[in-house]
Amino acid sequence: MSSFDTIETAQAEGWFDITPKQNLQVALLGDSGVGKTTYLTRIKKGKFEICESTKFLSSKKVTLFEGKPEIEVHDFSGKIMECVTRPSEYLKDVNAVFIFFETGNETSRTNAVFKWFKFAKECIGCQIPIIFIGTKNDSNLQISSNIKICGVYYPTYFISSKTGKRVEMPFLSYMNK
Repeated sequence: MSSFDTIETAQAEGWFDITPKQNLQVALLGDSGVGKTTYLTRIKKGKFEICESTKFLSSKKVTLFEGKPEIEVHDFSGKIMECVTRPSEYLKDVNAVFIFFETGNETSRTNAVFKWFKFAKECIGCQIPIIFIGTKNDSNLQISSNIKICGVYYPTYFISSKTGKRVEMPFLSYMNK
């Protein structure tokens, strides 16, 4: 499978020609304030808006590309583990997990691996794809990388909801696996 960095490259390589599975559900996890809700708003509305933090859980259906199936996206509060007794119940039907961290924030990146990745693996096991997303990459600090955990490389995309750069890439990567 080829990697890409722009929507044009993805189109040229035929990524849009593949029809993904139906009834897709994706969970967005990460610390409060890393940009999960802003990212989802950017995907849904196609424009940047500063959003209020999610209080518990917000689910929205989005269509990324015309003619493709809707994806149900579950945007979890960064405090989900403190809000409910059994947070794993909310992840049982998802097909993929996107774990967010703020690109220039080492604590956020550490929490993505040692808190959110661990939580996702405990809830959903090994079969569900996990993709890491570095947000607030407005100055193009980093373009691509992979996070390695226990010898396994996980796709990692650095995006900017503000500029719109590479925001579709995590979904394209997941939908075409």
